[in-house]
Amino acid sequence: MQLFQRGACSMWLLVAGVSLSALMAPHPLSAEESKERASFGGHTAVVASIALTADGKTLASASYDKTIKLWDLATGKEIATLRGHMAAVYSVAFAPDGKTLASGGHDDTARLWDVTTGKQIAVIAHRYHVKRVAFTPDGKTLISAGEGPIKLWDTATAKERATLDLVMEKANANLVLCMAVSADGKLLCTSHGDGNLMFWDLTTGKKKTTIRTNDKASERHVPSVAFTADGKTVACGIGYGAVKLWAVGKAKEQLSINAHRARVWGLAVSPDGKLLASGAWDGTIKFWDASTGKERASFRAHDNRVYALAFTPDGKTLVSGGGIQFKRGEVKLWDVAPIIESSRDK
Repeated sequence: MQLFQRGACSMWLLVAGVSLSALMAPHPLSAEESKERASFGGHTAVVASIALTADGKTLASASYDKTIKLWDLATGKEIATLRGHMAAVYSVAFAPDGKTLASGGHDDTARLWDVTTGKQIAVIAHRYHVKRVAFTPDGKTLISAGEGPIKLWDTATAKERATLDLVMEKANANLVLCMAVSADGKLLCTSHGDGNLMFWDLTTGKKKTTIRTNDKASERHVPSVAFTADGKTVACGIGYGAVKLWAVGKAKEQLSINAHRARVWGLAVSPDGKLLASGAWDGTIKFWDASTGKERASFRAHDNRVYALAFTPDGKTLVSGGGIQFKRGEVKLWDVAPIIESSRDK
């Protein structure tokens, strides 16, 4: 895929903050010692969201600095900087074919971008901050959510298809902080500021189940959620630092881990479903056995906060986004193959 390029390509090493040799050299990662494979700089505020194309070749990073950057993951080259949002960009997501990128921001808009040209396709106005965007697996529907109703949009026309009946019990009580779509496209899971997980039937638009994840008076919100590949389990990160796994459809808690001492804002499940990665506002990333909850590795990843995590499709690399909220943002790559192999041996 030929992508729109911006700026002097010869300067990409300086902009990304990583040399080609550092990017390509293998760095073992274990519970005892962790080394980053690469670090992409260039954002002047924290990286709040990251997204990978289905083939794992292109990365998008969204920042509070109002920009989105596209990266070639193999070389570390910055492909483009997308500008259009008038305030912080909270979320990015690639369509399944990798040709369209969606973004949501503090400027009360969701936007669609042509990845090949870097040009804006559509601006979708909301009456609230758009915290999260996601595509259905067929790419035909864009989902947006945040400080207001959950909306479904026709990707081709940017026209509204449906509004999910989310009742705001109190001011921001049901604020959607994160959402995930099951691999079969039938189920949407949203995580909320009041400590709830909600499951929605995307065929009918009806709410199916609500799970109360915790009853902590403070930090009860659920800032991260992710499905396993088989769609049978959903993992969520809790505001007070816990990570929990739930059986989908049964509202049954399978596992609870005292993971961090700060908000778990980043969460990712490995493609094989065996490893869970969590990132928190204490700057650390931890890896857990998804069946036992046993810790496999832990290290400090970012100076201040970890906001986003994603595994590459082959499961060998973890990508993290974070930084210092209004000063610096970066994306880092971590070699997790040794952790996965270690977990298989035990």
